[in-house]
Amino acid sequence: MSDLVFPSVYSITKDGFCKAFPLVPAYRFSQLRNLRMKGYDDMELYRNLGKYAIGFLEKSLSFGLFSSSVADAAVGSEASKIIVRLHDGFEVEAVCIKPVGASSATVCLSSQVGCNCKCRFCSTASISFVRNLDDYEIIEQFYHLKRLFGDIGNVVFMGMGEPLLNLDSVIAAARFFSDEEGISVRNITISTSGISKGILQLAARFPDVKLTFSLVCADDAKRRGLMPISVANPLSEVKKALLKYQSRNRRRITLAYPLFSGVNDSKADAMAIKSFAAGLICHVNLIPFNEGGRGGFKRPDPAGIKRFEKYLSNMNMPYSVRYSKGGEVNAACGELALRRKKAHADGNDAGKG
Repeated sequence: MSDLVFPSVYSITKDGFCKAFPLVPAYRFSQLRNLRMKGYDDMELYRNLGKYAIGFLEKSLSFGLFSSSVADAAVGSEASKIIVRLHDGFEVEAVCIKPVGASSATVCLSSQVGCNCKCRFCSTASISFVRNLDDYEIIEQFYHLKRLFGDIGNVVFMGMGEPLLNLDSVIAAARFFSDEEGISVRNITISTSGISKGILQLAARFPDVKLTFSLVCADDAKRRGLMPISVANPLSEVKKALLKYQSRNRRRITLAYPLFSGVNDSKADAMAIKSFAAGLICHVNLIPFNEGGRGGFKRPDPAGIKRFEKYLSNMNMPYSVRYSKGGEVNAACGELALRRKKAHADGNDAGKG
């Protein structure tokens, strides 16, 4: 056996397997793939690989089959969230959404520990950025969820962190889900707060996936107050990048629009969306704000939501309304992790008394 070391069973490629285990028949890698697709976290369940392959595997995995573990879970009727503890002790979130009666789930995966975008309404913004995740750390979130909640049909990169600021790992993980799990690229979505350079890189490197842009507000000045990242990424530059991305695949882009009472819910705001959308093949995903986030923002009342819908409808702007399914499990990005962090800090303070 060579001295190659793998941090996770999900970091092993066919070439890496053959180099690390030259005495093991190559067909064993196909068996390995079939086993890891089940999300097994117990080496005993890999025993049919044969004693030589198992022996080499045990010596080559620096952290075990998974480099991470599930530290906490909140299970709801249609949405569940887990806290994944990484090998260095830091934690990220992953969410599984499975409506009643659905045969497979949609999962939302984190790409960074913390986030530097500092959106005023996002709980993750309260968690300082630490580092990017490696591709296998993103992939492991998927398999923790699959092991716990069953088949997965859709993958969305929109958990903690900004996916386009960790593009290498995100693309590698997306390709893994497509190649290994057979998930169509049409069922893989990358969500961004609007990193112009990252959108252009995605257009050049992996334009087949779906793209969601968190528009939030189509007025540049107002948006800068909500999303500091937009100072370096004004809407004019983001739109140029979106047009370039769309020229590569002609796929519809989703404009995610969390609706805040008295902030971005006026007729003028709706008209700004229409102006921004001109020339794009797009759809507005209207999301009444989940008040579990930060910043004291409020969700409009039902009449306010209907009023904004009417503005969009009257302008022939394609839209849908999506209500959060994760309120019962603190499914807003960063919310459960933030609560755990606060609880840990409070516990430490109590111990000092």
